[in-house]
Amino acid sequence: MLVSRKTQSVVHMLQRCCGPVLHALVPGRKSAVALLTAAIVSVFSLMLITPLYAAYISEGYLSGSSYPLGMLASINQTEPISIEPAHLNNNSYLTGVVVSEGDSLLNINRNGATTQIAVSGDVEVFVSDVNGPIQAGDFIGASWLAGVAMLADTSSEQKLLGVALQSFSSDSPDKLELTDIETPSGRVTARVGKITIRLLDRDIGSSGSDSGIEILAQRIAGKNVAYARVLMASGLFALSAIISGVFLANAIRGSFISLGRNPLASSSIYSSLIQISGVSISLVIIGAFLAYLLLII
Repeated sequence: MLVSRKTQSVVHMLQRCCGPVLHALVPGRKSAVALLTAAIVSVFSLMLITPLYAAYISEGYLSGSSYPLGMLASINQTEPISIEPAHLNNNSYLTGVVVSEGDSLLNINRNGATTQIAVSGDVEVFVSDVNGPIQAGDFIGASWLAGVAMLADTSSEQKLLGVALQSFSSDSPDKLELTDIETPSGRVTARVGKITIRLLDRDIGSSGSDSGIEILAQRIAGKNVAYARVLMASGLFALSAIISGVFLANAIRGSFISLGRNPLASSSIYSSLIQISGVSISLVIIGAFLAYLLLII
C-alpha cells in the first residue's frame, strides 16, 4: 500500500514528539518507537483502507424475504424491527438501503436480524428517471416504484435519502426499461439502474438529527465529518483515556503498597508517581491528537 508524503511526514513528526514519552513507558528505545509506529500505522491504515472496502455503517433488521442489494427500505409500520420496500406511501419511514453485511465498516445487529440496511456512508442504490434525469448533487428520495429511488421532489414533504454522486438518465448504460408505471401525471415509461449516493448522516436508530458528538466533531474539524470517522476518532480517544486511567490507577496502587513497606522511601515513590502521572496525561494527549487527525485529514 502506498503512503503519501503527507502521511509519512505526520508519522515522523509524531515519532519525534511522542517517542520520549513512550520510551519512558516501554523499556528500550527500539520497543518504544516500534510501539508508537505500530499505533500510528494502524490508525492511518484504517483511514486509507476504510474508503475502499467499507464506506458505510449498517443496521440489522428483520425481513420477510430476501431483498436485492441496493433496494430502498422503510421500517415496517406494524413491526418497527423489520423492513419492507420503500415507496412514496411509506416514505416517512424511509430508513436506508439494503447492503451486504460483509462490506460494512460497522454492523449494528439485532437478535435474529436477516438484512443489513446502510444508514450512513456511500452506497449503490436502484434509481429511476421516473421523476426526471438525475444529476450528481441532486437529492434522492423514494419513488412510485417500490424499492427504487428517484429525483426527490424538494417542493413537497418527501423525506430525503441522500445525495447523488453520479448522474442517471435515459442515456445511462446498464439500465432496464419499465413501462406502464402509474404516477400522478398518468402512466409513464421509465428506466431503472444503479448509481452511487451519499446517505444523509443520522444517528443510528434515530429519525435524523445530528447527535451531540457529531456536532462537536464538526466544530472541531471545521467541516462536515463522516459518521464513520466520528466513531473511529471517539473510539481512539476513549481507548487512550482507558489505557491511561488503568496505567495511572495501577501506579497509584503500587505507590501506596510501596509506602506501606518502606515509608522512608516516600520522596522517591512520590517522584516516580509524578512521572507516571505525566506519562498518563501524555498518552491522553497523544490519543486526542490522533483523533483530531482522523477528523481533519
